[in-house]
Formats: sequence, C-alpha cells, structure tokens
Amino acid sequence: MGYHLILRLVDDRVLAPDPAARRRLAAIVLRVGRRRGLLAFGCADTHLHVLTVADRATAGALAHALAVALRAALDLPVAFEIARIRPIQDQRHLVSAFAYVQTNAARHGIADPVVTEASSLHDLLGLRVGAEW
Repeated sequence: MGYHLILRLVDDRVLAPDPAARRRLAAIVLRVGRRRGLLAFGCADTHLHVLTVADRATAGALAHALAVALRAALDLPVAFEIARIRPIQDQRHLVSAFAYVQTNAARHGIADPVVTEASSLHDLLGLRVGAEW
C-alpha cells in the first residue's frame, strides 16, 4: 500500500529553523516526491515524516533523494541518519498515519501556524501551488 518514512539528522538538530528554510524544505519534498509516490509530509523540528504510495524500492529511493537534496538546499553541516521506512499495513493505518503526519508539529508542542509551511497541509488546503498533482 505504501510506506511511512522518517528522516532526521545524526545530531538531532532542527531541520528547518525559520520560515524561509521551511518553504525550501516543502519545495524540495514536493519536487523530489512527485514521481516517487508522495502522498503527504510534515516536518516537526528535528525530523521529517513522509508518506508514499510506492513500493519498497521507490520508498528507499525517495528517502535517499530527500536526504541528499535537503542537505544541499538547507546547507546542513551533518548527514542524515539511515531513514526509518515502515510499511503501511492497511487502510486504517494509512488514515491514522496521514493524520499523524499532518498534525505532528502540534504533538511536539509547536503551536506556531507558520510551522505548517513545512508540511503538505498548505497544498491540501489550496494555500500553496506546488503539488497540483
């Protein structure tokens, strides 16, 4: 059905600490994920959650491509850990994972609505043109 990816840096630093970085992160995830089954994403402070409706090989390729592109575009001085790649078990799991990814920042106590710029929420609500597919 798909996979849930989690990417974080080896030193657990914040991935996109300011609005400009969060917008760059979103643009990269959308660009890299477009042809790799991207369904949803959300970045909360130190890690990025990504849902993909792809096979395992494509999910792994997506994780790798995201790590390379994000490290370059966000000028990150450290590498990403090996991505966690977990299979989506069934429709119920997909629904809960989708909700989890979209609301992860709130779960981390981040109330600033600007943080949602580093998620697919803006695309789903039509607030950003970037994922017209």
